[in-house]
Amino acid sequence: MNDTPERSAKNVYMRQGFVVLDSFTLPEGGPEVFTMWRDASPASRSGTTSASG
Repeated sequence: MNDTPERSAKNVYMRQGFVVLDSFTLPEGGPEVFTMWRDASPASRSGTTSASG
């Protein structure tokens, strides 16, 4: 697979449940920035979140 670093990073977030809302390119040759959203996950009983999702 020949993904760009930006596309690979975006895919990591999408696998974690994020949805891409929009994107824009930073000025002066900057990278493409993706605006994303993910609904909050419910808190666990101990009050901490799981690292595995």
